[in-house]
Amino acid sequence: MKDYDLIVSPTMGILPLKAGVYNPFTRPEMTVEEWVLERRRWSGNTAMCNVTGQPSITVPLETSRSGLPIGIEIDGPVGNDALVLGLAAQLERAKPWKDRRPRIYAGQ
Repeated sequence: MKDYDLIVSPTMGILPLKAGVYNPFTRPEMTVEEWVLERRRWSGNTAMCNVTGQPSITVPLETSRSGLPIGIEIDGPVGNDALVLGLAAQLERAKPWKDRRPRIYAGQ
């Protein structure tokens, strides 16, 4: 992070599948390397920030054609939580999420 203030990336590399479609434990033929690469499609940089202690936040920004939220992840340098939270707050003000809902959600 020494050359960057923030890293902004998709929260996930692909849109979520329907519940029950993806289960890596039903694929015993996967090598550890294949499993790690498959996980990276789903988790973006979240694991890196969990290990390093970097401040990170995921913010819903758009929706897919089917109405699922699409998030971005904002990662910052260790100790600079205010920068990460500040950008997240600006995005929330510019594109509020509080009144947007997928067609089906748990609060119904």
